[in-house]
Amino acid sequence: MMKPFIYDKEVTTEGTKKPISRAEEVLNRQTKNALARNSLLQKIERKMDKIELSIEKEIGGMNSRLQKHYAELKEKMERLEEETRKIKETRRFNNSAH
Repeated sequence: MMKPFIYDKEVTTEGTKKPISRAEEVLNRQTKNALARNSLLQKIERKMDKIELSIEKEIGGMNSRLQKHYAELKEKMERLEEETRKIKETRRFNNSAH
């Protein structure tokens, strides 16, 4: 990873490197902070992506279970309606026989 920092490249007449200015130090510190924040935000984004995927899987599973329960309840209701119809017919037949 390239680090966009300011380094002391200039050499003085004595042969030593010229120190960076106060403004350059501030820019280096701000750059370091920005890189740290960016790294943290990327970690948060990856975690949020994992959470989103997990939620989507859970919702998908819940949807499948709800569809299964709906089908079971619908089948039970149909059986109860059929039984109720038969009971009504039986009562009607018994009442007309008397």
